[in-house]
Amino acid sequence: MALLNGAKAKRSTYDFILTEWPSNNSLPLWYTNINGGANDQQFSEMLKHFGKEWSNMTSLQKEACHFEYSHRKVSLILPNKNDHIQNIIKYNKTFYEVGMLEDARSRVPANGVVLDIGANIGNHSIYFGLFSDASKVFLSSLITKLFKC
Repeated sequence: MALLNGAKAKRSTYDFILTEWPSNNSLPLWYTNINGGANDQQFSEMLKHFGKEWSNMTSLQKEACHFEYSHRKVSLILPNKNDHIQNIIKYNKTFYEVGMLEDARSRVPANGVVLDIGANIGNHSIYFGLFSDASKVFLSSLITKLFKC
């Protein structure tokens, strides 16, 4: 997704403050992923399997949804025709949970860092990367198929 929208992906050890929206979960998913090492394991496996650069996205172009948001062209790969979220994006031709994203964007400080745990197709990551004042957007748990060439 990052490459499709003109960005490069890389791993960083940047320290940051984590802002979390209220949840009804007793133990948030991000806590388990970060403290249990699941994210590090996923990143290692992706780098081992796909290499450091994921440049050949042409095979997934047929699964891309293109739309314009705030006068910018956006492309999201939507590989699962049965996925509720992906179908909403296709139908509405905009980001999923756009109201929540706009609210969250207003809370991101200039040069802030956004961490998207459970990125799925990258909907939130792409939004913050293109439309927020964040200097960095990190994501994990991205659908592996999006990186196959």
